Amino acid sequence: MGLVLVYLAAGILFAVLLIFLGLQPALLKKLTGYILLFVGVCGIGIYGYGYYTIYENVPVAVMRTLFSVFCMFLGRNEISAIINTPVLKLVPMQILVYLVHLLALYCLASAVAATVGVRLLGRLNLILIHRGNLHLIFGVNDESMEFAHKLQEEKKEIVIFYGDSSAETYNTDILRHGGVLFRDDECKTTDDLLRRLGISKGNRHLSVYCLNTSVSENLRFAEDLRRSLEIQNIDPVQTSLTILCEEEENGQSLQAEGQYGYGSVLAVVQADLISRIMLRECPPYKTIAFREDGTAEENFDAMIIGFGSLGQSVLRNLVMNAQFCGSEFHATIISPNYTKSAGHFFYRYPGIKKNYSIDFIEDNAKSIEVYDYMAANCRTLNYVAVCTGNDKENHEIAAELQDFLSGIGCKAKIVLCSGTGLSYMVPEIMQIKKVPVYTPEYLCSDAIDARAMILNHQYHLKEEKTIEEDWRNCDYFSRMSCRASADFLDAYLYMTGLTKEEAMQDHWYKNDELLENLSITEHLRWCAFHYAMSYQSMPRKVFNQRVEEYKSGKNIRIAKDTVNRYHACLIPWDELDELSRRESEITGKPVDYKDADRDNLRMIPEILKNEANRK
Repeated sequence: MGLVLVYLAAGILFAVLLIFLGLQPALLKKLTGYILLFVGVCGIGIYGYGYYTIYENVPVAVMRTLFSVFCMFLGRNEISAIINTPVLKLVPMQILVYLVHLLALYCLASAVAATVGVRLLGRLNLILIHRGNLHLIFGVNDESMEFAHKLQEEKKEIVIFYGDSSAETYNTDILRHGGVLFRDDECKTTDDLLRRLGISKGNRHLSVYCLNTSVSENLRFAEDLRRSLEIQNIDPVQTSLTILCEEEENGQSLQAEGQYGYGSVLAVVQADLISRIMLRECPPYKTIAFREDGTAEENFDAMIIGFGSLGQSVLRNLVMNAQFCGSEFHATIISPNYTKSAGHFFYRYPGIKKNYSIDFIEDNAKSIEVYDYMAANCRTLNYVAVCTGNDKENHEIAAELQDFLSGIGCKAKIVLCSGTGLSYMVPEIMQIKKVPVYTPEYLCSDAIDARAMILNHQYHLKEEKTIEEDWRNCDYFSRMSCRASADFLDAYLYMTGLTKEEAMQDHWYKNDELLENLSITEHLRWCAFHYAMSYQSMPRKVFNQRVEEYKSGKNIRIAKDTVNRYHACLIPWDELDELSRRESEITGKPVDYKDADRDNLRMIPEILKNEANRK
């Protein structure tokens, strides 16, 4: 019986040690530190007592004690030298002695496992990267690590990191999650990197994510890798790119569109990404009520606190997503440096300044003037975006705003945007909910662009190509347009009160009046998108010049000047019939711009059906 207990106890202790070795690195490191301290103190106590009892000489006892304690951590022991001393003869003390030595061996095993394990994992993962599709992340930081872990959980595919020597601090974590780190001192060029990855024409797909904190470095790496892919004759269909950059239109120069490039490109400006997530999590259409005929019962009134890059992006995206038939758009910007920071924005987007009601209060968000403004407009205020750029300041302002607005009966949605992500106030529980930004849902083009790809496909059904083929052939500006349209689709369902399942019916709108009002909203949304892309309404003089060019045989679209960013359709809904009539007379081809907006509504059931079938 006693022998059985020995086996059982020893087995349990060994299992516990194995569990400890499998703990997360941070906890394991902390735990090992505590064990080292415990073993050192106990070792000094045990051997110090034993040697002093035997030799009764302090210097000798000290030296022997230190030697024996260090031996414990090297897998040796001096137990036999002290075990016959009076106290250590006691059974409880003998158990303690062996326990301390066992823990010392555990520390040794942890160190060996950490060193040998990292090497073994590295070699194993290097073997695995030559099988299956690859996800290559340029830039190693906390955010890209967060993204990689979620990517590995969802995709179950290999993730490779490429970074400089500072990335080595993340190597253990990368290896434990099945990834591989290549440093730029190991692979000095992207040609070397491709050879190490084993990418060749037609063998597998490479998804590239440029997530370095330096957007200029992201662009440099993406360009270098594109050159290497072209040299290796890799089919663009095999590649996709997500890149953090300064301008969304940077993606156009990297996409395979009349040039060699990546098969699919998602260019992400961090401020725009956060704004886009804001619109998905807290859409403007949910802040106002709609009648059965699809018209809004109230205007949309927003307040934006802070007008740096985030505040400006929030304004652009609210303009694009808060235009509804029967409603007027208004925004008030709160910024102590408004006149010093807004010049470039309104110079670049003159259509926004000209066509929408935007006021400003050049003061601090906590000022009396701002609170007087909110008190006077509490009945119409729908949306508050806090974009100071500082998380602590955002939270402080939001808490005070929530307290004030709820006290005066204002139910405006409060969202917080900063460089670290998005969060929003949940009034029911008086808490702030944080939304993760670096996730596959928002950084993988096949996820965030899924509906946009289907929508684009609807325009090309006669060509009988796949959704993916149509998307690859879609120019970058049209992709941005499809994304904006796809993001707004749920608003139409909300206006009609229908579920996705109900809307999949062919005649999903109840009557022509509802279709007409939704089409007016679609025209307002389309106009807002173009104003937010720097377009302006085409002056009559420019239109007439383009008519003459067309008549002279030049192959151009009369109504759209992509070079100077003019569009003749950027006019009120009621004026579209006259424009359609005039262009039809000139070209001899039937043109109905109103019906184009109606068609965008009519295709919603097919978009939803395709979306459901692809999940």
